[in-house]
Amino acid sequence: MPSKVEPNGTGGTLNVTFFCSGCDKRIVNFRGSALVEGTKRTVVGLALAVAFFVTGHGYAKFSKTLRQCLGISCISKNPSYEVIKLVYPHITDILDGMCEEEKKG
Repeated sequence: MPSKVEPNGTGGTLNVTFFCSGCDKRIVNFRGSALVEGTKRTVVGLALAVAFFVTGHGYAKFSKTLRQCLGISCISKNPSYEVIKLVYPHITDILDGMCEEEKKG
């Protein structure tokens, strides 16, 4: 069963297509990760981008680690800024809650 493996360019996952040359000529597609609702980004790609950002690594480290070191296509600079916009309100809510807890305690 020949196959085709392609990085999907969304940050750390891949798609695999298996072609069967048998009588049924079947094709089986495997996606390494589901898409985030309403976007072209995969769950794995988004999780990797968030993990890099939360641990203090910006786009340059994210790109260097995935693209240059591991050979995995990753999101470009503009979508990485979208990840920051996406997580910013959640991070500030967490930090504000932690500050309020400390003020009370």
